[in-house]
Amino acid sequence: MERNKLRIWLAMALAALLCSQADARLIESWSLQRIKDTAGLVLVGTVASTGHWHEKLEDPLFGEHLEGRLTTFDVGTVFKGDVPTKQIELVHYQVKDGGLIDNGPLLASFRKTGRRLEIESVDGVKEKAHVLEGTPHYLLFLKKRGDGKYEPVSGQIDSALSVRKLSGIDPLLESRPVATAGPPTRTSTPMPVAPAASSTGQSTIPAKCRGRGTVFR
Repeated sequence: MERNKLRIWLAMALAALLCSQADARLIESWSLQRIKDTAGLVLVGTVASTGHWHEKLEDPLFGEHLEGRLTTFDVGTVFKGDVPTKQIELVHYQVKDGGLIDNGPLLASFRKTGRRLEIESVDGVKEKAHVLEGTPHYLLFLKKRGDGKYEPVSGQIDSALSVRKLSGIDPLLESRPVATAGPPTRTSTPMPVAPAASSTGQSTIPAKCRGRGTVFR
């Protein structure tokens, strides 16, 4: 009797797993090395402004659910490529009206300013504290468009794979000035190492996962 119950349980578990995998969306693998090699421009920047972008994304799965954004970045350190100006414009997309999409795209989003956070526990221990997350700095892997603007090297559907947020969280000091970006500079310093997509094969998102398209904030 117990053996039959075990067999039934295993069969149900296997069926659920196969169903989940069948409905999952395949994501192209972008290792950090591939992103660096493919990008025409690699730099660290901070957000200057963001607004609406008129172009509709031509994609049969997600195009009707996304709207264009044009974000202007102040250029900081340039690791690869040439930037003749102190600013660049990045075309990217976000989900309309903060909606949800099953097996949705991995969309990058950006913040312009820092924010004050309240922490109520650390490693399960109650410890109330306030911290200040400074102005976000973003490591961007981009390619140039025909109109002179830029877009994520990993494409618009999974644009978050082309972005690494670098800013950390510091103790709150009310008198601490917020860092601002300086003029574009060239450097031979190695790029910061950040988590990247697996370099082996393709990954999937389970069918039950729901995304808002705001992965990096």
